[in-house]
Amino acid sequence: LLTLADSISDELYSALLSLQPLRLSAFVLQIQGYSIEEITRIEYERGNLSKCSDDIIKNRIFWARKDLKEILISHGIKRKM
Repeated sequence: LLTLADSISDELYSALLSLQPLRLSAFVLQIQGYSIEEITRIEYERGNLSKCSDDIIKNRIFWARKDLKEILISHGIKRKM
């Protein structure tokens, strides 16, 4: 059984782990194919949101992508995300 850690580079794995947990959670759900509305519901049910807000989730995903890109660039990895 392969996990996410087995299928990505060490640099990417390390970069993902350096993201803030709430941003990482929403970002990973989006990568898994969930819609913003589904992510909002899931994160609310997990207790990661105090109110159901798609805008909060969109903001977390935006910053996760931005932070991840900056971390990877600082490690010399440049690729369009």
